[in-house]
Amino acid sequence: EPAPILGTNDLFGHGIWRFGTSTSIQLPIKTGFYGATRIPPDWATSSVVVPQFTATSTTGNVVWAFQYRCVADGESLDQASFQESASTTVANPGTIYNLTSAGIPISSSNCVPNDIMEWYFTRDGTDGADTGVGTSILHRLTLFYKK
Repeated sequence: EPAPILGTNDLFGHGIWRFGTSTSIQLPIKTGFYGATRIPPDWATSSVVVPQFTATSTTGNVVWAFQYRCVADGESLDQASFQESASTTVANPGTIYNLTSAGIPISSSNCVPNDIMEWYFTRDGTDGADTGVGTSILHRLTLFYKK
């Protein structure tokens, strides 16, 4: 849900996503949100999705997952599956509310310039590698690529 980070001194309640509702241990669920973006004209190789996040806990790991498909003009948007599911496991920051980044490599060959990339980004608490306690707070999700 879009929310402030839960910090005592948080003056900036901007559009962040909070995965969990408190500083206590969260249930092991997979939760996330959907989005879409147009693939830029100079799209090429070496693409990575980078979540920038913080947490209310300093222990455990978080599993971030990115599932997507690319659709070209003239193709149906009524599709039943993703082209790729990619994920990364990253340690919670060493200090609560410190910003941390992680990279999720994706296959650039699934998309071509001007496609629409439809995606689903999650924290996968059902993955056994997700041992983080407390709330994960996503500040930014960026798609990087090399021309």
